[in-house]
Amino acid sequence: MDWITWGDAYLFSRLKGLAAPAQRQPLVALTGNPLSMRETEVVLTQTGRAVLEGRANSVALNGIDDWVGGIHLNSARET
Repeated sequence: MDWITWGDAYLFSRLKGLAAPAQRQPLVALTGNPLSMRETEVVLTQTGRAVLEGRANSVALNGIDDWVGGIHLNSARET
């Protein structure tokens, strides 16, 4: 996997995903202009703080259905 190609724009999009309305319990909150990294302020939510401190699990709280580096991560149970 070529980590060098994962630049600011990709990482910013991942950060916005942590604040997305689709998240049951977002880890961060964004204010300002979400189209511009320089004009966006990011703060941890209470949930984000709990995850950072190891008191909560983001996947358990929000689930995961994402493609990262060609790998599909999905926490939904298949029946």
